[in-house]
Amino acid sequence: MNITHLFYHQETVEQVCAENSWDSIKSLFQPNDEVILLDLGLTLNVNYYKPDVKNFVIEKIRTDIDEERSYTYGLNSIIPRCRYEWVVLWRSDYIYTSKYLQAIMKGVKQRGNVVIPYEALIGGGYCKGRWCRRHLKSLINAEEEKLLKHGHVCPVYEMMDFPHFAIKKELFSRVGGMDERLWGYGYQFPDLFWRLKQQKDYLPIIKFDMIAFHQTHKGSFGIGKLNEQKKYELKDSKQKLLAFLFRKKMVPEAKHFFRTLICF
Repeated sequence: MNITHLFYHQETVEQVCAENSWDSIKSLFQPNDEVILLDLGLTLNVNYYKPDVKNFVIEKIRTDIDEERSYTYGLNSIIPRCRYEWVVLWRSDYIYTSKYLQAIMKGVKQRGNVVIPYEALIGGGYCKGRWCRRHLKSLINAEEEKLLKHGHVCPVYEMMDFPHFAIKKELFSRVGGMDERLWGYGYQFPDLFWRLKQQKDYLPIIKFDMIAFHQTHKGSFGIGKLNEQKKYELKDSKQKLLAFLFRKKMVPEAKHFFRTLICF
């Protein structure tokens, strides 16, 4: 079974974080798979990324033209054009354990249209790219209880804020992709999730418990001082998301969001 891997990178993520993420997933690539490198902001050293697959594409999107929409625009413009039915999204600030790789591929092969992780692990302030590089092998092969020593668990499924998932491209297109008006932290994914759940053939959802490990970088909340624009984006996004959840009568999800530190 061949699939499309969409590895997407944002310019606030340091090169070493992206390389750690890439090295944690590249063993999964099969010769006939399609691998797409989405470089938002044109900051990646693309020479580092040379997968041994027949179909490798580099997509570059400038963010200085319209930074607010570039993130969702990138996914909307690429996923419908993917070669294969299943598209797996990987994000460049996460390290994916070997058990995570096994779990998501098992989910893709089961009956369903979407595969979503249940939780994510948010690394502590010291878990920056270079620290993760030194410990990369142990992080990839670590059992969950060992990973928990380095961060806290975030319930991404219950909050509907899943930064990495697998989806059939036909379903993604049918629901209209991601709403490019809903930019900001943690808002476009809940909206997409809600629209997916309106589809009659959406359920059963395939969800799994393996954790991906978030590397701390300069774009992470709580790291360094947020500039005035980021402070506005954070405040505006939280208000939008809470309003959205209450409007859809998703009170438990709103409570989870309110209690949890969002630092993707």
